[in-house]
Amino acid sequence: MHLIDLIIQFFTKKFGKDKKTNFIQFFTLGLFGSVAVITYVPKGIDLITVISAIIIFWMILYVIFRLFQYFKIL
Repeated sequence: MHLIDLIIQFFTKKFGKDKKTNFIQFFTLGLFGSVAVITYVPKGIDLITVISAIIIFWMILYVIFRLFQYFKIL
């Protein structure tokens, strides 16, 4: 399963038989993503800056996803 398919299923709440599997994959993706953020962020950056960047990133993904749904691309 690709990352985009997982995100689409998570936001549309159309889980099939493998609801638990999708949740575990989404959780581990977030866990590894957070570890990558912690290791790759430069030392001089505040925690508030990192958290706001992550929130803005997810908001942008959500808006793109909704636009794709509006234009019936997804």
